[in-house]
Amino acid sequence: MSREKIAVIGAGPAGTAAAMQLKRYGIDTLLFESDEVGGLVRNAWKVENYPGFPGGISGIELASIIQKQLNHSGITPLFNHVKNLSFDHDNDSFKIITDDAEYETETVIIAAGTRPEKLDILENLPDILKNKTHYEIHPILEIQNNRIAIIGAGDVAFDYALNLSRQNDIIILNRHDNNHALPLLTKLASESKRISYMENVSVDGISATGDTSMKVTITADGKADSIRVDHIVAAVGRIPRDDFIDRTVIDSKAMLIENGRLYFAGDVANGIYRQVGIAVGDGLRAAMQIFQFMNERE
Repeated sequence: MSREKIAVIGAGPAGTAAAMQLKRYGIDTLLFESDEVGGLVRNAWKVENYPGFPGGISGIELASIIQKQLNHSGITPLFNHVKNLSFDHDNDSFKIITDDAEYETETVIIAAGTRPEKLDILENLPDILKNKTHYEIHPILEIQNNRIAIIGAGDVAFDYALNLSRQNDIIILNRHDNNHALPLLTKLASESKRISYMENVSVDGISATGDTSMKVTITADGKADSIRVDHIVAAVGRIPRDDFIDRTVIDSKAMLIENGRLYFAGDVANGIYRQVGIAVGDGLRAAMQIFQFMNERE
């Protein structure tokens, strides 16, 4: 088991910003990522409020730029799923267990982002239909000429709709009678000929059809109906991706943070304030605080 000074869990905007700032200080880190660099930013239709990109930039493009900057900085992420993070008081170190190996580290930045809230109606489907249901859209961004239902009506749902509507027809299903998306997203969706929107809709059932599509049974304004779609995307909320954190860390969280050993950066800690700019700032701040603590200890 190797022992390193610092580990960063998550290679989204927060984690990569932290790793690159630490590299500037001459401090190498273990940067863990279970999927691809960029994290959930890869789902984004367009990041419009991040300085330096007049007119905005797509999430895929931004993730590609982040990867290039990591390469330029000489940082190679460890593409491995972190299953458990614990703290050993006897050894005064964190233990990180991945699918393939174990690591010890003195300091950890948790920048693991969020995971989607699941819908029971999707989770209980047979595998043949589960393969056509999604909580993230980056795996299906290249599909074309499909009809896709998006369950949800917040910023994420409308952003997903705009992203997927470039090559597909989208129907947004809102269980309420209004939406909570940004006015700009709502306006853009209403102007798109490839996006339709329904309110007061409950999804009652999903079944296979004779072809490759699915039949979605709904109740809309009290009336039973059905629609046919090729894919379903659920965007009904997100929760912190912290299920890998052991009780030994949770129980000592306040002490570890106070002693400069544990940091939370980005969406994993920011609730509704999930923005690329905030996440990057969190990562930079964590790296700068670590450097300050290291100098004070010396």
